[in-house]
Amino acid sequence: MERLQYVRGRTNTAEALLYLRTEMFTPFNGDRPDVPNYAVVITDGESNINEENTLPEAINARSVSEEEETG
Repeated sequence: MERLQYVRGRTNTAEALLYLRTEMFTPFNGDRPDVPNYAVVITDGESNINEENTLPEAINARSVSEEEETG
């Protein structure tokens, strides 16, 4: 991690969370309904594109995970 170069720019955390929920954790991409999904989100902490959608998308992503756990 220490050798990674940080390039300042724009951060669209909401879009990343939406992509995680709708594209990555899908049966087409290998998601298995009987196995919990976990994601680690690493960000600079400054969502500056669609920032008003970041919290709702985080809640949506977590809700989907909780629905899977309770079945």
